[in-house]
Amino acid sequence: MKSFYGQKWISLIVAISLVLGSVPVSAKSKRKKASKTQPDETAVESSKSEETAAAPKDEGWQKRYQAEWHGNQPRAEEWFFHDLPRHIGGDFKETFWNGWHLLFLAGGIGASLGIHTKDNAIRDSFQRHRPLGSAVDNTINIGFHPIVLGGAGLLALGVSKFYHADKAALTSGTMLEALTLTEVLTLGLKYTTRRRRPDGTNYSFPSAHASGAFCLATVAEIYYGPKAGIPSYLLASLIGVSRLDANKHFASDVVAGAVLGTLMGWGTAKWHKKEFPNFFIAPVAGDGSPGVSLVYNFK
Repeated sequence: MKSFYGQKWISLIVAISLVLGSVPVSAKSKRKKASKTQPDETAVESSKSEETAAAPKDEGWQKRYQAEWHGNQPRAEEWFFHDLPRHIGGDFKETFWNGWHLLFLAGGIGASLGIHTKDNAIRDSFQRHRPLGSAVDNTINIGFHPIVLGGAGLLALGVSKFYHADKAALTSGTMLEALTLTEVLTLGLKYTTRRRRPDGTNYSFPSAHASGAFCLATVAEIYYGPKAGIPSYLLASLIGVSRLDANKHFASDVVAGAVLGTLMGWGTAKWHKKEFPNFFIAPVAGDGSPGVSLVYNFK
């Protein structure tokens, strides 16, 4: 009997000791598992910093670009449905709803009709002498093509915007707008009249090269005065003469294009000068040192 109880107590003591001995072992194993599944906060922070350092440098630019893109969508809609029609309407109103402009238009139409009677004689004279030569004619034909002028204006506008050159951006934007409207009217007249060119091809009246060149020259003169206007008009005149020299247009085509381009350049530039302020030099003082600031205030 004693031996039975003795064995029983011995078994109980052994069982208790095993249970008590297993508690720290299980706690340690849990801590080890936790340490494996839950990393230390310091390690998490260091890994985050490493991920941030390893991220591409341009990730911030991409996010800003996406934000600007989504933010500019309402502005683009406003420009297309509000600003663009207002600009076109203002340009045409300033161009044709003006007594002096209409008088200039009437004079230009009369001059073109008058020169029309001398078209063949002028063409024959140019073809006998060819004062400019084919090299100059081909260079002007390509370099001052309306599409090339439009691309140059668009590039100038983009560069001016990028460098925050406000006056240059305003000028190039006005030129691009005036050139677009001028060439739309020019193409409309070409397809309406369908006049045959001196070399036998179609769509001669009016000259698109002349209309575009005189349009841009007029905008330059209105924004910058005679110092820019006189050289611009001389260059536009050379472009018009080259079209006669290349046997691509009659003299009346060039005169009509010059009148149309000048008229649209006047209207577009004058409307923009009313809408936007004019640039002028104003004195400023800051940190005890005087200076000047470029301000614009078109009036």
